[in-house]
Amino acid sequence: MHRVQRSSLRLGLQLHTVVGLCVFFHMMSTPVMAFRGDSAVAARRAKDHFISGSTLQLMGNRHGEAVLEFQQSLRYDSSAVTAAAMTRSLIELRKFSMAQESARLATRLDSTYAEAWELLAEVLVNEGRYDDAVAAYERLRALQPNRRQLYTLARLYEPRNARRAADIYETLVRTDPDVTIYERLAALYTRLRDYAGLARALEGASALDPINPAIARDLAPLLFRLHRHGDALRVLMAWSNAIQPSESEVDVWTSALAYVVDDSTVFAAPQPTDTLIFVVDRALERFQSSWPVMVLSGALSLRLADHRRAARCFEACLKASGATADAPLQVAGAWFSNGEWQRGFDVLARTAPQFGSDARFPYLMGIACMNMNNDSAARVMFDHTVHIDSMYTDAWVQLGMLRDMAGLQEASDIAYERALSIEPDNHLANNNYAYSLAVRGQRLDRARVMSWKAVQQVPGSASYLDTYAWVLFKQGDLDAARSAIERAIARGGSATNYDHYGDILEALGQLDDAVRAWQKALDLDPDRLSVASKISRYR
Repeated sequence: MHRVQRSSLRLGLQLHTVVGLCVFFHMMSTPVMAFRGDSAVAARRAKDHFISGSTLQLMGNRHGEAVLEFQQSLRYDSSAVTAAAMTRSLIELRKFSMAQESARLATRLDSTYAEAWELLAEVLVNEGRYDDAVAAYERLRALQPNRRQLYTLARLYEPRNARRAADIYETLVRTDPDVTIYERLAALYTRLRDYAGLARALEGASALDPINPAIARDLAPLLFRLHRHGDALRVLMAWSNAIQPSESEVDVWTSALAYVVDDSTVFAAPQPTDTLIFVVDRALERFQSSWPVMVLSGALSLRLADHRRAARCFEACLKASGATADAPLQVAGAWFSNGEWQRGFDVLARTAPQFGSDARFPYLMGIACMNMNNDSAARVMFDHTVHIDSMYTDAWVQLGMLRDMAGLQEASDIAYERALSIEPDNHLANNNYAYSLAVRGQRLDRARVMSWKAVQQVPGSASYLDTYAWVLFKQGDLDAARSAIERAIARGGSATNYDHYGDILEALGQLDDAVRAWQKALDLDPDRLSVASKISRYR
């Protein structure tokens, strides 16, 4: 690789030298001002030294001698071409300070000589002076630069001025479209969050390379985002020519469907339903053997409130998935996301025997049971989860909470301790366990440490701040408790927050404020009879 790079560099140098010779001979055909002696003799000597220097330069390893020849040439003719040629050899010798001097000399001798400005920019880049290099290229830009020079200028702009770089790339693709430049434009517009520009760049790339899956994978979701559903559909349909869907086609469709399912703004477009239903029907027609496409098509159907199509997609997904556990788990998750806990539970219950060693099945079934207000069944599911996988932290946390709610404090503590032995920084376990201990007035020092750890991990959680305030209250640290509960109220203001706030204010002797806090809690949750009882004590 090193040898190839050196050869390429030498070829570039040879091309520059040949061009320099042509320019030099052209300049020699016009009258020049010699530094001394007869002008014709000076011109001949300048020419001889230039040819000698250029010949040495072409050899590739005699740049020092070439520099001496170019210096001699400059004694007889102050030529920008000669100064530029000397600059090239000095760059090869990595004498950047001297190269900069000769490049600047070339620009002074002929401010319209584009190559001199390019060489100056190259030297400045090598010295790490990128802003100065950009300034040199901007001078070059006024001299009708070639495509390569504009491309280099855009690359220099990329880290510092994405918009300026994009403008230059746009100039390039207008005259000569190129996939690589469109891809660079796409990266720049992504940085700028210019989604219209991004779509334009990706569409340009797609027009040049219509079967590139990476381009289509980015373009289709973007068009949905821009509410250009018809254009997005055309991108997807462009991949439907083969008899059987390819892996790339599946990838493109999966990317588009995943975006549509997750982005609610897609559904805000004027009348998107017909296009999206067509997408689902096309998926059902073409991708029944691809479970990822089917599960996403089912999820999209649910977003469209079309349970019939959703059920068809999910059945096709389960049929195509074989021994893939993720398929039924994702189907159940789609039902759960739609609030249909029983249907998700049924999918898991039906497929769980096939995956008896996968603890995710009973865990998610337990979550469904909790959401269906069947806590006893949920405990059974979570017990089964930790029986399969004793390191399943989330299941231990759920067991701790359910056992606590059932009044099984000792069993609850065991579950929380087990969770924290596996994952000491689990913020939910720390918070819930701390609250349980605070309510019981037990091991308050331990509860304070755990609660504070949870607050530090999720500083914006009103619930965690409430727990911390309650632990402080139970310890008698009333001022700190008030500060914490007020922070919780600022982030949420739930009925529980105001209930606790009233208790803390009561302990501080601020009874009127306490009653107002309790009244706020009762307004938020009229079924809190305990709060009504507290208010009645002072009215």
